[in-house]
Amino acid sequence: MSLAFGLGNPGLRYSRTPHNAGFWVLDLIAENHRAIWSKSNLIQALTTKITWPFQPETKHAHLLKPLTYMNLSGQALAKFIQLHKIPPRECLVVVDDVSLPLGTLRLRQNGGHGGHNGLRSIEQHLGTTDYPRLRFGIAPEPRPTAQALSTYVLEPLPEPVFNSIKDTILSAASLVEEFLKNGFPSAAMLFSRWQTIKAKAQKPFPETG
Repeated sequence: MSLAFGLGNPGLRYSRTPHNAGFWVLDLIAENHRAIWSKSNLIQALTTKITWPFQPETKHAHLLKPLTYMNLSGQALAKFIQLHKIPPRECLVVVDDVSLPLGTLRLRQNGGHGGHNGLRSIEQHLGTTDYPRLRFGIAPEPRPTAQALSTYVLEPLPEPVFNSIKDTILSAASLVEEFLKNGFPSAAMLFSRWQTIKAKAQKPFPETG
């Protein structure tokens, strides 16, 4: 059984803030599957389960959104994977990344926290960095100062800006579902194909004449 863990802060106040990119992606998956979120006081998180009908069996996967706020995200994740006996390598963490331009994605099998407090908390509670993560770029252009950036990640995006990255949210949701159904190698292959197509589309045509 696999798990997708979205990073973010609970509450309407934060729903459109860049720090909640992980929540955006999981909310779309849940909506597509008509899955209902339920609150777990034990885990301090919102959870739901999605299924895909397979023969000869049906495949299940969990979605998890912590209610502990960003800096304590690892608490909910550690409790959940211990309860359900899910190895960290079968948990995909969806996280915002201020080092990537707004609306870009990066899929990695492991890595450090890069200064992100949510990933730092996960590393502390799991005792490992060996878990996959999907990074969702949130950095605006031009890039603000460090002080302004700390304010930016907790302020709601203007509606036109949020609408401009809906395709990225959709792509991220597709990658997460591929991971949940078929594992990291399959999701990585899908991501690589997308990158190849994008690179070919951006390559200029050779001059003639």
